[in-house]
Amino acid sequence: MVGAEKRGSVERGIDEFMMHTDTAHPDDPAGTSAGPEAREREGSSSSTPRRESRRKGDRSHRHRHSGAEGGSSSRRRTPTKKTAAPSSQPRIVQAWRDIFGSKKPGRTHEARRPRQRSRTESSGGSQLKPTKSRASGSQENDSSARPLKEITKLGKSDLGRHHNENHMPEWLVSILERNEGVCKEGIVPILQQLLDQCPTTEYAYVCSPCVTHISKMRREGSFCGYRNIQMLTSWIIASGAQGSNMFGPKFPSIFQIQDLIENAWDNGFNAQGRVETGGIRGTRKYIGTPEAAAMFSSLGIPCPPQAFKDKDFTVARNLLYAAIERYFQQGLLEEDSKVHATVLPPIYFQHRGHSMTIVGFEKQTNGKSNLLVFDPGYRDPSVVSNLVGKPFRHPPAKASGVLESYRRGNKYLRRFGEFEILCLASSPSNA
Repeated sequence: MVGAEKRGSVERGIDEFMMHTDTAHPDDPAGTSAGPEAREREGSSSSTPRRESRRKGDRSHRHRHSGAEGGSSSRRRTPTKKTAAPSSQPRIVQAWRDIFGSKKPGRTHEARRPRQRSRTESSGGSQLKPTKSRASGSQENDSSARPLKEITKLGKSDLGRHHNENHMPEWLVSILERNEGVCKEGIVPILQQLLDQCPTTEYAYVCSPCVTHISKMRREGSFCGYRNIQMLTSWIIASGAQGSNMFGPKFPSIFQIQDLIENAWDNGFNAQGRVETGGIRGTRKYIGTPEAAAMFSSLGIPCPPQAFKDKDFTVARNLLYAAIERYFQQGLLEEDSKVHATVLPPIYFQHRGHSMTIVGFEKQTNGKSNLLVFDPGYRDPSVVSNLVGKPFRHPPAKASGVLESYRRGNKYLRRFGEFEILCLASSPSNA
């Protein structure tokens, strides 16, 4: 008896449904309504089904899923004139027969959904695209992590305006072959005295006095990466540290450094560097932390790199300060003095567009921190170079002013949100 009533309800529902149109309702801009799948999920057994709608020109019906119970996502429609095409009625009738007959709806309505989900996933996939970067946490055999054929050459922003250069001009080759750069020894002890006499310095650390300040020559261009490698090498040679036998009595020239880096790539140290740069031998292309680390590592000189990066530039800057201070604290020789002298090597320091050599760290009485650097882009002022090897006493204000040439604090570093350092892990033999 119940079955007969249900079949009668089905037939009445179908008859009533056929009295209505199959066009879109003006109140439904999407042209969709809760269809057979939504009713199946809600467990509805209503004898008066609501009219489906479809977009013009679409032969298959779209159905909207609803997470609410009781069909709250559906809207009742007012009857209109019958305009549905006769050819579409058999499919509509069959869909409603399937629902009330407890049959699963056909797969015709499901074909669109996987493609819609895949479009959503691919739209968010752009966040996963690899970005080009000069940072490198591992220099040895990096090519094993990423095939070389997937690595692309870097551009002007990373390699400089000569990024496509195959050979530098002959006049520049002649200058670099005749001159090793502007070199000045004995600057670190001068900085130590200035810091001790400066009234705004609360405490400070300085590296080994064995490092030479090497600056660029006029018309040389941007070889800051090479000059910083030379400064680190000057400490290795003067201190007799591990690897000093690889260089001889003098630090290598720019062309010799290029050969050492290319040889390091040949031996699997940061091999992707050749693809990223297109080769550096005989060119003016910029080099950075990965190339310096590849060279030192290939010579058996430990040099673990570190990177500091954050969307908040202040956070990145403070991480850098903390790391540099910790580095110098490990080499204290005089714990009770205002300026702590160490025998530690200088640090290769890189930010976007430039690199320097860190030779110390200063904490001022106002709580601010400063890196003390040898910048290859600047020469030592005469007031400093003329004091080499001499004891002196400056007025407090003058001592602070002279130190400004070597300080790199918030005013300078606030423009950058990413930094890299390279610390030589070898110890001097004369320590």
